[in-house]
Amino acid sequence: MAERFPDCPEALENTAWIAERCELELDFTRTLLPAFPLPAGCDSLEALLEAEARRGLERRYGSIDEAVLERFEYELDVIQRTGYAGYFLIVADFIAHARANGITVGPGRGSAAGSLVAYCLGITNIDPLRYGLLFERFLNPERVSMPDIDIDFCERRRALTRQVDPRMRVLTRAHAGRRIDDDNGARMPRPELKPENLSELVRQAVFLERNRNPGLKFDLTLPESDIILICDSRQIAQVLTNLLKNASEAIEENRGENGMADREGIVWVTVNREAPEGEAERVAIVVADNGRGLPVDCRDRLTEPYVTSRVKGTGLGLAIVKKITEDHNADLIFEDRENGGARVKVIFHGMEGRLNLDDKSTVRSVVAQSPRSGAM
Repeated sequence: MAERFPDCPEALENTAWIAERCELELDFTRTLLPAFPLPAGCDSLEALLEAEARRGLERRYGSIDEAVLERFEYELDVIQRTGYAGYFLIVADFIAHARANGITVGPGRGSAAGSLVAYCLGITNIDPLRYGLLFERFLNPERVSMPDIDIDFCERRRALTRQVDPRMRVLTRAHAGRRIDDDNGARMPRPELKPENLSELVRQAVFLERNRNPGLKFDLTLPESDIILICDSRQIAQVLTNLLKNASEAIEENRGENGMADREGIVWVTVNREAPEGEAERVAIVVADNGRGLPVDCRDRLTEPYVTSRVKGTGLGLAIVKKITEDHNADLIFEDRENGGARVKVIFHGMEGRLNLDDKSTVRSVVAQSPRSGAM
């Protein structure tokens, strides 16, 4: 390092200085879990798990026959002997919190659906005895490994599950330092809101999409003065990218299906300041095209809780667009254009301190020369 950085000797010195002050030992020989708080009068996690599971057993079955009781006690014994009582209590706790706060939780999937104890604790809602599911696929006493409970929370408000206890956000597994999370961040992180130049975000998105599709015309209209919006710039850039790509795909599909190869494909992008009567000022981003339009099935699926878009073609990326606009308290409107094609409008409402709406004038910036063909 001294040879590579002869002009910066303090770098080597500082590196050694930091290394000397770092001392961290991680014990991967045992399972590392957050400490679950015990209520007064209870002296162990195993006792608490048994009490909670037995209450759930009575609630689920009422009259308990010998076969059910034998399976229940077998599973409970395995869980307690393998040291995973705390893990079951933690998972049951944040699932109960989610349901109590109106956050939709899936009924259970994967091998965890084979656990009767998980069913009694409310972790799953699938009766493993009724469907002949095997507990050993989930936790096998002959081959003990950290059980893996897959949980689905509705994308709406699921971040609230983290409010149960900050210690329970991430459960570190002993083997390979893997982690269990509520999967919110893996799909769509919560927006990091700060003042951003919305006009510049739109300019950049149009510039990039134009370079990807040089055969199309892009007509861009922006307000004369830049708009400063409180938003997550990366997420808004993703919205713009998806809408522009969707418009481009719609034009290409229309060319292939309807033989419009001789027609010029145009994407119109407009940022408008609006002031509806009796309402606060707001800003709208409009992306329109003269392509095939948005199919009814794609439009209908936007109302589903777990919305998915087509793998390719018209409808691409609408699930992400829908989620981001919801997180920014924005409205998302899909319309058909009179002269063919689709129009998508994202409306950001003018909450105090959210928008810079001083100037009402606009200026047209045509990205690549394009004739005016039809209204947006």
